[in-house]
Amino acid sequence: PILMGIAYSADYPECYRDTVKWSFDQFNNLNFFLTRTKPYNPKGRNQTESESDAKGHEIEDLLIDYKVPYYVTTGDSAGLEFIVDKIIKVL
Repeated sequence: PILMGIAYSADYPECYRDTVKWSFDQFNNLNFFLTRTKPYNPKGRNQTESESDAKGHEIEDLLIDYKVPYYVTTGDSAGLEFIVDKIIKVL
């Protein structure tokens, strides 16, 4: 997702974050924050579980700070159904 470029841009100048946010704002976005429902699997990841959790909090804080509306749902089949339902309502 475009906005996630900000979450991973600690070493980038503010103008980069401004450009990413501007790009994000050019679209009609429907945003979902997924919560983990299964045990953390470190395979193929660059972060430990605690680092991943911290990044998740950082991303949610970013959404709040930038006043981006979003839904919180689970990262499982129930969450998928929730997301599909929200998308259908928008169409």
